[in-house]
Amino acid sequence: TDSGLYTCTATNAAGNASLSYSLHVQAAPQLWIGDGERHLAAVANTSLRIQCHTRGIPPAQIQWLKDGHPLAGQDGVLVSQDGGTLLLTRVGLGHQGLYICQGSTWAGLAQAEVQVSVH
Repeated sequence: TDSGLYTCTATNAAGNASLSYSLHVQAAPQLWIGDGERHLAAVANTSLRIQCHTRGIPPAQIQWLKDGHPLAGQDGVLVSQDGGTLLLTRVGLGHQGLYICQGSTWAGLAQAEVQVSVH
């Protein structure tokens, strides 16, 4: 990356002067589900794991939504400590819907989504 310490030096007959700056490059987050799936089919009464991958500097804070509503704290829904994995412990018909992985940093906001159907 272009992050690092940069120094500007000016020299003339009277002498020279230098000034250094530390540059930290930030990149907005990029997110994707699993291997890029747009649809997942789940079997009722089994578990379903959905992976959200993120890239960017700094690392994004992940939040999961279902049909536009936050999933945090719902029964049977577990989120990994880093937020990247969503686990539905026992899938039922009520779990059908659009799941959205949102990633945010002060450098930007991104999201990835996957439609889940239950059979």
